Amino acid sequence: MNYEIKKFTITKYQDIKKIYLNCFDKENRFSIMILLVNIIFKRANMYMLLIKNEVVAFIYLINDNSQKFILYLAVKEKYRNKGIGTYLLKWYLSNNKDNEIYLNIDEINEKYDDCIIRKKRLDFYIKNNFYNTNYLSVNGCSIGHILSNKQEFNVEKYKLFDKKISRWFLCKNDEIKKSYVINKGSDINGQ
Repeated sequence: MNYEIKKFTITKYQDIKKIYLNCFDKENRFSIMILLVNIIFKRANMYMLLIKNEVVAFIYLINDNSQKFILYLAVKEKYRNKGIGTYLLKWYLSNNKDNEIYLNIDEINEKYDDCIIRKKRLDFYIKNNFYNTNYLSVNGCSIGHILSNKQEFNVEKYKLFDKKISRWFLCKNDEIKKSYVINKGSDINGQ
């Protein structure tokens, strides 16, 4: 397939909105207006992957100098499991080799009904050159494992970035905690 990656344009707003609402639960979504405002103020970017001018995936990133945070990576349902998410992620990583890139994934714990899906999500990012930082991001009931594209993780630097993100997105900043061991002695990287 012939993929085209373009920076978000307002003409594709409705296409992005449909994918966004379909891919993320209400508790994992920010207001679309807040997302757009942060793009306008150049605190965030969004890139779209198109096939024959159809938006099939997007990646939304928060920027701060050499630090980036992948807030959303989404693929339209009928295009999943075809390598599109991997293609878009690898494209972004190859264009930002010198940057430290973070993301959070939902906590992997057997108490959640969707634990298998959460583990697959982790496996996807580990396969695509992210590392478990062994830290958790806690915001109310929401707990996420912090991943980074760099093996060396500076938790204090991350906390400062998280404070900026919280201001920009009008939310409470996360509490960052040392991770725990899961699944009978293996960490979330399966080691």
